[in-house]
Amino acid sequence: MAVTREVILEGHIVDSGIMSKALDEIIVHNGQFKIVDFKIGQTNSDLSIARISYSAKSDSDLELITDRLLDLGGSIPSEPDLQTTIAKKAQSVAADFYSTTNHRTEVRIGGKWKVVGDQRMDAVIVVKGSKPVCTKLRDVKKGDRIVCGHSGIRVTPEFKHRDREDFAFMSNEVSSERKVEIAVRGIAKDIKNPDCKLVIVAGPVVIHTGGSEGLCKLLEKGHVSALLTGNALAVHDIEQSLYGTSLGIDTNTGVPVIEGHKNHMRAINAINTAGGIAKAVKKGVLKSGVMYTCVKHNVPFVLAGSLRDDGPLPETITDMNEAQEAYNKYLKGVGGKRLMQKISGGIWKPINDVNEIEPQDGFDIVTTIDINIQDVAENALLKQLVLNSADHGCVVLMEVETGQIKAIANLKRSESGGYYEGYNYAVGESTEPGSTFKLAS
Repeated sequence: MAVTREVILEGHIVDSGIMSKALDEIIVHNGQFKIVDFKIGQTNSDLSIARISYSAKSDSDLELITDRLLDLGGSIPSEPDLQTTIAKKAQSVAADFYSTTNHRTEVRIGGKWKVVGDQRMDAVIVVKGSKPVCTKLRDVKKGDRIVCGHSGIRVTPEFKHRDREDFAFMSNEVSSERKVEIAVRGIAKDIKNPDCKLVIVAGPVVIHTGGSEGLCKLLEKGHVSALLTGNALAVHDIEQSLYGTSLGIDTNTGVPVIEGHKNHMRAINAINTAGGIAKAVKKGVLKSGVMYTCVKHNVPFVLAGSLRDDGPLPETITDMNEAQEAYNKYLKGVGGKRLMQKISGGIWKPINDVNEIEPQDGFDIVTTIDINIQDVAENALLKQLVLNSADHGCVVLMEVETGQIKAIANLKRSESGGYYEGYNYAVGESTEPGSTFKLAS
């Protein structure tokens, strides 16, 4: 016998496509739905409210549907308090733990909704006293109170108004050049916004392709709040500054120089001898480049290490957990406060458009990944790995006109025979192309 539940969706659920996504999730996961009530906002600022009844033939399908609907911002009518279990050991939780999204999340404790602190994606919620906090699985301690199941959890996705340029950017009829133009203009607009804080996440390609001069100008003019990068960018930037080469190639002529292959090691040695990047600047060893500009203009930077790093430089953080925490320090936002009113159906609605205390957004990381292409790439990779019983594989799709990476997927086979994303082979491995390797365009 099918089990039935109800969910309430509230907000700009029509314009944002959330309503259609919710119904799709129910159908895709072997469920059926009935729209019990649907009140559509009459203006572009009015909120819409939908009450949907859904059912599934199995408990597992019902739980999966519920999980997806909550991620879309749904709430369960007459919501009970959250359910928790105690972690029996460190870094281990019950199998039905709730996995967080990057959207604002509230949990019901003692009949009251409380905002979850330190919101982030792919974390668990730990209740410390009466305070719920997002916690990485690796940071879970024995005895922690972990939120499980779906009861007493409410997610509020971000609703964005339609933007003509954004929709034009997604149109297939727009040329690659036009896409780049739109993207650059949008970024420039954000940079000029006094309320916008910009964190740049960059790789060594910035140095190889001659982009360091432009990046230095942004740093000098105070547009950049922090630079998050790796050991490689810093090494090649310093190599260019000291010897005029990048990976031994003269950056002005594009011609390899004699013994240029060891210039990056000479650069690392020079910084080590000086005692670090900041000391190299102070002593006059380093006189130009991205890292020099960061030090001279007090722009904080984080260098994350990897398995393939040469050196590394003294400032490079080789512990991946520490590097993540260092990145998060500059990406994290600050919460705000708003006056809300409870209306029928247990829905909380803002009384006005003005916050009592304005929240400070965390920093955006803007990538070139196309989520639709990414989805196709991941499924295609999985299909081929299963078909060939392969140990692992990766897919990288680059738009040849712009050099932008549109999809990157990595999968490895587990001991049980399934596949999971355990290592970034596309970045972490280096394989010489064979005679059958061809560029596709």
